[in-house]
Amino acid sequence: SKRCHQLGYQTSIKGQVTTVATGKAYIE
Repeated sequence: SKRCHQLGYQTSIKGQVTTVATGKAYIE
């Protein structure tokens, strides 16, 4: 089955790790 994944990256802001979406996606 194919799944679509949102591309993003993790960044640390004020000690909190958050995932920021890039607006792109890929299908695996």
